[in-house]
Amino acid sequence: MCFRPILATAVLLSCAGRLEAADTPGPTGPAPSLRRAPVIRAVAPVSRTVPRRGVFELRVGLEATYDNPYDPAQVDLRAAISGPDGRNWTVPGFFAVDYRGGPEARPEPTGKQGWFIRFSPDRPGTFRCIVSVTDRTGTATAAPVAFTCTASDDPGFVRVAPGRPEYFQFESGAPYVPIGINLFVWSKLGAPPPPDRLARCIGWIDKLADNGGNFVRLRMDSWWLAIEGPVDAKNGFAGPGRYNQETAWIIDRIYERARRRGVRVMHCMDNANANVNAPKQPWRERYNFYLRKYGGTCDRPEDFWENGGAARNFLNRLRYAVARWGASTSVMSWEFWNEVACRPDNVAQVTAWHARMARSLLALDPYQHPITTSLAVQTVEYAAPIWKLPELSINQTHLYNAPDLAAAFAERLEAVRGRYGKPFFFGEFGPSARDGRMAYDPEGVGLHNGLWAPTFAGAAGPAAFWYIESFMSPRGLFTQFRPLADFVDSIPWTKPALRPLQAAAPRFVILPKKLHYVDFVLPVGRRFLFEKPPITTFDIPESGQIANAGMLRPYLHCSEARKRPPVFRLHMRKPGRFIVQVRESVGDESNALRVYVDGKLAIERPFPAGRKYHPKSTFVAAYKNWKTPYDVSVAVPVPAGAHEIRPEAVGKDRLEVRYRLPDYLCFEKSAPLRLWGFTGPGGAWAWVQNRLSTAGRLQQRLETPAVPAGMITTLRGLTDGPCRIEWWDTWNGKRFSEQNATVENGRLELRFPEVARDVAFQVRTGIAP
Repeated sequence: MCFRPILATAVLLSCAGRLEAADTPGPTGPAPSLRRAPVIRAVAPVSRTVPRRGVFELRVGLEATYDNPYDPAQVDLRAAISGPDGRNWTVPGFFAVDYRGGPEARPEPTGKQGWFIRFSPDRPGTFRCIVSVTDRTGTATAAPVAFTCTASDDPGFVRVAPGRPEYFQFESGAPYVPIGINLFVWSKLGAPPPPDRLARCIGWIDKLADNGGNFVRLRMDSWWLAIEGPVDAKNGFAGPGRYNQETAWIIDRIYERARRRGVRVMHCMDNANANVNAPKQPWRERYNFYLRKYGGTCDRPEDFWENGGAARNFLNRLRYAVARWGASTSVMSWEFWNEVACRPDNVAQVTAWHARMARSLLALDPYQHPITTSLAVQTVEYAAPIWKLPELSINQTHLYNAPDLAAAFAERLEAVRGRYGKPFFFGEFGPSARDGRMAYDPEGVGLHNGLWAPTFAGAAGPAAFWYIESFMSPRGLFTQFRPLADFVDSIPWTKPALRPLQAAAPRFVILPKKLHYVDFVLPVGRRFLFEKPPITTFDIPESGQIANAGMLRPYLHCSEARKRPPVFRLHMRKPGRFIVQVRESVGDESNALRVYVDGKLAIERPFPAGRKYHPKSTFVAAYKNWKTPYDVSVAVPVPAGAHEIRPEAVGKDRLEVRYRLPDYLCFEKSAPLRLWGFTGPGGAWAWVQNRLSTAGRLQQRLETPAVPAGMITTLRGLTDGPCRIEWWDTWNGKRFSEQNATVENGRLELRFPEVARDVAFQVRTGIAP
């Protein structure tokens, strides 16, 4: 809908407060001499009684002069609310257009539109509300309206836990662990949105809640649930600063269902990949409404961070979200951006923008919801300035394409543990869609590990899975949430005494008679993607325990500024092979792989990059590079005995690679169990993973032998006395074994059962046998 300058009766209310049809805007606005001061004609509460942390709603009939009802510089509706304890709030109002329709069909406008105030009272008692509106001609104020708040058992808004700021709690003090998904229905840019997108979103909320989930991340941007875009009348976009009311109405319905099902929402405002990062595909540019040529105020995407017009536009979007949805306790947090790209040349600007915008949002938001942003960074150094900002409540990043997701999550968390005093959250995760890994993982091993590993390795909860429609829903994998939700329910997340588990590395006292030798996929880290790591020589024992493994890069760089190829020192018990899997070539036709064994060139293979080498090759204009995908394994013969192997890339830019040693790893000697967890009031809780149980190994069709029963560890820091040990099947959520034991001198020796994929255990202290 396009609004022209008018003296508008923006909403007419009957005595019952029903939303009626508004005056139709004329083709031109009134002459300045005809403008008159705004008038508030009616203030109608939907109800004069509302439960604590329910939503009190006012429908406001007003006349005002404005061109754009979403710009508070033109028309600013707000309410001054005072509570029974003398506390005061200023609550912004919002303009909305009404729609109707079932969730299966695209909604249709009813022809009604109007102004609203929504407020969530924090305690029982009588509240007093005074509504005012300001436009270019003056201010009008309505008579006070009173309403009564009654008691309720609503736990309230989500907060960062004051005693344990790595975690969340409700206002009631009860812990909140966000367990859930990314909620979206993909909409092709420039095309009408899918007519059943509301039905699909509501269906996934219901499936999630039915299985113990309580969190969704909603992206109000470009491809998903966009309320703003370049002018496109067919799809309801009227240009920057004017909001698509069909989508806003759908978001209302999503929040209604989320509240009914006890699900909280991380509300993401915009997509940096579409609008402020350098575009990966040129065709995206015409959908960037911040650019001057498409109605915005920026000449380039990079100008956004210091452009005043863009800042005002973004702040108005924040204000609208706060006004329309902020009163719902289903809002867990606000998220500024999806995947901001931080680089040395922009991190100062990006950091300053986030500090300014967060302060502005906190001033707008009566409820002080936590604030976050997600970063498309692989190094802590680039993210640190933003993660240090006191104005941001939650630190967040995303994680994809790791063959061993559990290890990747733990590595990322180890780099940030204890540094920022905030919850750390993985807002998206998943396997690589391009390499077909999902097809080899019908049971969702990767999904499973992405839920359990970050929860017990130090994140604020499980990571939020991305591939809902293409992977999770068709396979019926919503059931994976219930076992985790049930198990973590007893953990005292917000107690200051909760600490990371103190445990010795699990070990065999006596090795099993039968030993397994399995393929060893060398772990790669992402800390030194484009920087030279300080260590590049790696000893590869048959146990697989590589010192400084995080410095092994997934890239072989060609340029001297970044080139520092790894050297692998290993001992082959029999003749075998060293395999380099080339996944992508970036540069030009000169790219090639060389592998040296004991200083002699053993093999050289060309891996040219260019349009003609793969139909999905893309050109990166900023660097004049071609990116050509590959899935080629180069096998280098290696004799028995001790050897040094050095892979090297030559050419223009880099090769993306992985390394594998077939039949090299002695599984039983390789610390086959990973153990992450907590000790705290009442006992200990931990997740135990067979570290070969990964989606990456499934994709490579590699064996995953079970870890035989009999490994032991010693837990420390427990309360002396009797205890009960409970072993849980993490796939069906059932206890499969219980035993009594005794903690002495804070220590408990624990013997592991067989672990085929993973298990969990709880030690309940103070339980009499």
